[in-house]
Amino acid sequence: EEGAKFWAGVCANLANRGVKDVLIVCCDGLTGFPEAIEATWPLATVQTCVVHLIRNSMRFVNYKDRKDVARAIKPIYTAPDAETARREWEAFRDSELGVKNSIESLNYQLRKVIKNRGHFPNDIAVR
Repeated sequence: EEGAKFWAGVCANLANRGVKDVLIVCCDGLTGFPEAIEATWPLATVQTCVVHLIRNSMRFVNYKDRKDVARAIKPIYTAPDAETARREWEAFRDSELGVKNSIESLNYQLRKVIKNRGHFPNDIAVR
């Protein structure tokens, strides 16, 4: 029940109760919430919290590697600036876990396409 219309109502209610200026909102990426915040307070910066960013990243990771990958990517999300985050991402990307995560991500996307498109006559048709 917490869609875009619901969150627009929550934001409008807060604004009507006196919240005039919002600088930063850290949320979990609920559908319609960022849009409702931006519509109500256009100058607000909306960002997804680190925990939810990491949790979303785990969709593409083999279950047995999740703790190691979460530990390895946390410095990316907690970096003090964009340049440090880029260096941390590059270090992860080039690591053994990063390469393995890329393969898992590709496999995830392939499984998603195969599932949504139905049956294929052979492997070449899938590719």
